[in-house]
Amino acid sequence: MSRIGFNTPSSLTAMGGYGFEELIAATAVTSLTDRFAIIQAKGDTNFSFVNDVPNGILTKASFTMIDGDVLYGYFHSINVASGKLRVYFTQE
Repeated sequence: MSRIGFNTPSSLTAMGGYGFEELIAATAVTSLTDRFAIIQAKGDTNFSFVNDVPNGILTKASFTMIDGDVLYGYFHSINVASGKLRVYFTQE
C-alpha cells in the first residue's frame, strides 16, 4: 500500500502545515504576500476577499458563509465584517 506524503504542497495546505489564522470581526489580512487556500466559517460570518483563481468569484465586497462552510481558492485581502474565519496559508 502506498502512503500519502505529508510534505506535498496540497497536503501541507489541507492539514495546516503552512499555518493558519483565526480572524474575528473588524480584523483584516492586508499583507500583499499572504495567500490562503482554504477559508472556513466559524459561525455565521460576513467578509470581503480577493480570489486569484480564474473562473471563480474573483472579488467580493460582501460575502456570507454559515457555520462550517468552506471555500477553496487562492485568497488574499480578507476583511471580516462580522463573525469569525479560520484561514489556511498556502504557498504558490
